[in-house]
Amino acid sequence: MFVLIQGRADITVAGEVLESAVPGSLLGEMALINPGPRSATVVAATECKLVAVDVKQFDLLARETPEFARHVMNVMASRLRRS
Repeated sequence: MFVLIQGRADITVAGEVLESAVPGSLLGEMALINPGPRSATVVAATECKLVAVDVKQFDLLARETPEFARHVMNVMASRLRRS
């Protein structure tokens, strides 16, 4: 998973832009939960800076800050509804 720190990126499904990610947005969160095929494509619209969050870091954050885990689930649910 990545957290967009700077820039803007478009999240697309079948060539349709579902969301323009801005600083603070999560990208690739579903890959932490399920290693299956990707459900969307992310393309940088501007120069971007990202911070990677691997499974070990995610598990630690979810354990120590349950609000973080709920935020990730909320992002996933919102994107699934839009798609």
